[in-house]
Amino acid sequence: MKKKLSIKPGEVQVQIFKYKTPIMTEKNRYFFCGIGGSGMLPLALILLDQGHTFEGSDRSLDKGRTRAKFDYLRSKGIRLFPQGGSGVTSPDQVVVPSAAVEDTLPDMANALRAGAKWMNSSLA
Repeated sequence: MKKKLSIKPGEVQVQIFKYKTPIMTEKNRYFFCGIGGSGMLPLALILLDQGHTFEGSDRSLDKGRTRAKFDYLRSKGIRLFPQGGSGVTSPDQVVVPSAAVEDTLPDMANALRAGAKWMNSSLA
């Protein structure tokens, strides 16, 4: 059940939505927040191999760290974005944040604004 979004100046509020539909049975457009992490990267590659579409963000990418890892993800066709929210724009996206990602991340706020589905990484 959706709750009304109430954002005060200088703050971001994120509501978590639960979906009963088994999302993994359909081909989806995923956006992984923290895609370069030790849990998210292999999961993204497995799901990519199953035919899903991928995009993602990662703070290490923003800081210019581990360039080879992100070049590898790009070579697999995964579009990468800064963690400023610019990659989450569509209700067709399924946003999956890493456990290391804070709820205040702009990607998460944009997911709510865009009406994107949200999924816990442990469920993906």
